[in-house]
Amino acid sequence: MKRCLGVWFVLTLASCSNDDGMENRDGLSDNSEPVPSGDDTAQPSASSDAPVPTPDQSTTSSPTVPTPSSQPDDGPTGATPPPVSGGEGGATVDPGPTPAGSAGDSSAGSAGGAGGGVTGPDVPPAGEGPGCLEFTEPSTAGRFANPQLNGPSGLAASRQYPGVLYAQLDTGGPASVFATTTDGRDLAQYALEDLEQNDWEDIAVGPGPDGKQYIFVGDIGDNAAGGMGGGSARAEVQIYRFAEPEVSLSMDSAVVDVSWEVLRFTYPDGARNAETLLVDPQSQDIFILTKDSGDATIYRAAGDVATDTPTVLEEVGTVDVGSAQLAAGDISPSGDRILLRTYDELLIWERRVGTDVATALSADATRLTVADEPRSEGATFAGDGSAWFSAGEEDDALYTGVSTCD
Repeated sequence: MKRCLGVWFVLTLASCSNDDGMENRDGLSDNSEPVPSGDDTAQPSASSDAPVPTPDQSTTSSPTVPTPSSQPDDGPTGATPPPVSGGEGGATVDPGPTPAGSAGDSSAGSAGGAGGGVTGPDVPPAGEGPGCLEFTEPSTAGRFANPQLNGPSGLAASRQYPGVLYAQLDTGGPASVFATTTDGRDLAQYALEDLEQNDWEDIAVGPGPDGKQYIFVGDIGDNAAGGMGGGSARAEVQIYRFAEPEVSLSMDSAVVDVSWEVLRFTYPDGARNAETLLVDPQSQDIFILTKDSGDATIYRAAGDVATDTPTVLEEVGTVDVGSAQLAAGDISPSGDRILLRTYDELLIWERRVGTDVATALSADATRLTVADEPRSEGATFAGDGSAWFSAGEEDDALYTGVSTCD
């Protein structure tokens, strides 16, 4: 009997102690959540909104960038999306089946997009989040010192040699690529050996199939196909490609012969006139955009397409460029923005990592203020993406706008 009373007394005392809010043996009050057993180090909650820093990202940096296998914020979740229609300055895209290596495909490469990703020291890393779409009012960066460059038909910036621009002329000009500084001082002329140009309309810098940086020259003009000239439309167009040579800012009007390889293309729907060439640093893909007002057609080819072999381009969408004809374009060094130049406007789109070019162009464009330059047919990002440059076909002036984002 005494033993039962003792047990009853101990249980009653313990009950009263807990009712008074005293801590239990786990160190928590009755209203606290239990501490998980195991490692004493606190682990981040799976539902936490705070991103976990990676070696390339501190907790005070820009928002976390999705990995290539992740979907963009508003992207598909695995199912094939319906065609997307953009408003003014946007594209209409028929995505079709989800290609291998694109967003939504778990086998995507390191940078996403058709054709796989590109890695290595020559390829700038993808930008964190959306790229900067805000720039200063345009100003004159300089004038081309080389008298042959009184109005180039295309511009591109070196990704390997800061401060270097490349330019080329169209019909009637030499089969050469000119290297200049960003204020127009002449550095070198790279002559493509044993070649005569037909109608060179744009130039681009980007990765080749080996991941190294190449210069691409688009012999893609066809005035007969565009109803702007006599003669017959072209049976095929060509893009000439050569490894980017070493360039020094101390060079002075050097003339250098370079070897090259040719990519040969036909259109799936007959000859087209085009003046815009893009090379995607994320996927290596090559894009040709037609010289149209309103809806310009976007054609794509894989970057590893066979050389000197007729290849049919793939139509992947259209982009609304407004009332003036599309004449030039570029993709930023990291691939986070796309720049298109019409005779009247400079249009820019942001592009998330893993988003293909045609889908990025389905959004509405941001319109940048441009200088009053006649028939602008050259436009490019700076080699680090911090500015844009443009030039008119009937003037030797070189214009620029500088990013104002922090």
